[in-house]
Amino acid sequence: MVFGLIWLLYGYPSLTTTRWPQSFSVVFEVAAQKKADFAVKRARQAETRRLRNKRRKSEVRTSMRKVMEALDVLKKKTGLVPKEVISIETLIAEAYSDIDKPIGKGTLHRNTGANRKSRLARNKKAVEIHHGWYTPAPDLTVLPLHKTRFIFLTERMCTTKITSASEKYYGV
Repeated sequence: MVFGLIWLLYGYPSLTTTRWPQSFSVVFEVAAQKKADFAVKRARQAETRRLRNKRRKSEVRTSMRKVMEALDVLKKKTGLVPKEVISIETLIAEAYSDIDKPIGKGTLHRNTGANRKSRLARNKKAVEIHHGWYTPAPDLTVLPLHKTRFIFLTERMCTTKITSASEKYYGV
């Protein structure tokens, strides 16, 4: 009798396929479980942290944008007053402070902060070079003498022949 019911449900067994179904699947509909209290709290904390981090990053971008715009204006001007240059210095100091705050809180990585500060310093240096307030030092050439010792030579010294004990000993 049991075999007859199985054949009615599944058909007659074939010699090429598996003999009988080994297990039967029963599908249950489960009501949605209530979120655990700690999961709700973690979700709430994550959202507040996300908004706080977003605000801190926005402050960094805003202060950097202010400095960049001020540097662009300064680059285009011809007759400059020293007070304008001092105002740029204060803007850069504020931007550095705004960059350091999220680094201390863990929102930004310290290397990211260093890159952003470097970008501000490079742009300031470009404006100073443009107006002739700063002349960059000549490129330095490094000649390795030993694993831990180096000689730093300027371009002028590289054009002349160096005769010293180090040249004889190290063969430089």
